[in-house]
Amino acid sequence: MIKQLDEIFRRNKLKKFTALATSTTLWFYVMSSQDPPLTSSYAIPVEVINSPRDVRATVEQKPISVKLSAPRSYFADYKEKDIHATIDAANLTEGSYELPISASFPKGFELVSISPEKIHVQIEPFVDKQVAAEIIVTGSTISDAVVTNVAKSLENVSVVGAKSEVEKVKRVIGYVGLTDNKDDFEMQVPMSAIDSDGREVKNIRVVPSTMSVKIDLETGVTKKAVSVTADIILPSGKEFSKVTVEPSQIEIVGQGEILKNISEIKTVPLTLPAINENFHGTLKLALPDGVTCQVEKVTVTAELKK
Repeated sequence: MIKQLDEIFRRNKLKKFTALATSTTLWFYVMSSQDPPLTSSYAIPVEVINSPRDVRATVEQKPISVKLSAPRSYFADYKEKDIHATIDAANLTEGSYELPISASFPKGFELVSISPEKIHVQIEPFVDKQVAAEIIVTGSTISDAVVTNVAKSLENVSVVGAKSEVEKVKRVIGYVGLTDNKDDFEMQVPMSAIDSDGREVKNIRVVPSTMSVKIDLETGVTKKAVSVTADIILPSGKEFSKVTVEPSQIEIVGQGEILKNISEIKTVPLTLPAINENFHGTLKLALPDGVTCQVEKVTVTAELKK
């Protein structure tokens, strides 16, 4: 059997070799000289072009498929980065649009299809608004030192960004850590834009991004926790059934002789000449002379007795 196979392979070797060489040559000729066309699809991110400088274009997150046709050799010479899907946002004003997608690609390629052909785009202006700057002091000083004053270089800062992002900003906060300080100090504090849930709002610029904050400390003083009482004067015949103060307890600071006789801090008296519904508001604390507190105001909620 083996001898018979060997005879088959040995027989007409020249003709077989010639046939193989000819077919190989023809294959290379067809693939190289004729360069048959091929098609290929690419997943391309959408780019916004010609967008006005004073607006932001937000493009719907959707995969874009660009199918191209070209001679086989072209696909070897060019890469995916040479192919672009774009939308033209020239002269667009605030609003929602369904814009056509265009494709650009190297010479020699032909566009077969783009899917989808259009995409949703939201155009919104860049705006800014003023927000009060808050400084929050964290950490502790040495045992007999307290913060007597927090002085910031600015009362307000600007938040700048796309309209929908700026509208989310409710507060601008900077944090100062005490870390066992005993002397006055000053530092540059980064400021962050915060939404109603306490999360930082991204894609927003705070101007200025930092501010100078000076912390004044006093040593040799005493701290004491006391309750807070709302001092509200009602019309004759009216009274509250329930009064809630937030925070209900605060830490006051001063000389020991002054603090030893203080068990509570009242709010600045508020007189209500007429009231027919529940009360909710912010009241300032009435601190005695020689007493300081980091809390300046409390929130009072009171239910009117029926």
